[in-house]
Amino acid sequence: MYFVYVLKCRNNKYYVGRTMDIDVRYKQHSNGRGSVWTRRYRPTGIKELVKTNNKHLELMKTLEYINRYGINNVRGGPYCKEDISEFLGKIRYQLSQQCYLCGRYGHVANKCICDICCSRDHLTEQCNNCPECGGLDHVATECYNCFKCGRRHSSENCNRCYICGERDHLQYECE
Repeated sequence: MYFVYVLKCRNNKYYVGRTMDIDVRYKQHSNGRGSVWTRRYRPTGIKELVKTNNKHLELMKTLEYINRYGINNVRGGPYCKEDISEFLGKIRYQLSQQCYLCGRYGHVANKCICDICCSRDHLTEQCNNCPECGGLDHVATECYNCFKCGRRHSSENCNRCYICGERDHLQYECE
């Protein structure tokens, strides 16, 4: 599972990102080794944090925050460059696509998926899977699975990259 996070940054700016390890990624942003946006507007804290398997949630959160705080105050997802003027038309179109099922931007109802299991036949709050790891055979209070890969081991011993989730490299080698 991933974490989709929203950072509150200096000068009333926001950054939306996705990672496997929020502690490592937040330190990278805070130490000037994150995105261009967070190097310019350093984070002051984590405003929102969601554990999910939905790879599109980062874009949906970015659009939600652009709609709420304005395009000049938010970066994230595919819109993480400082100058995103080339994407204005696409952003306007995506903001016109609001799902009536979940209320998020960037998709319509027939494309709406559960954040936990990515199924289209129910909403996130109706999912029977564990919200911590996505597994089926237990509830969150009894979860002992790694949140990065869903297997039964400690997340500290997981060999997946903290940033992208792949197994062939570690976070400091991630492109």
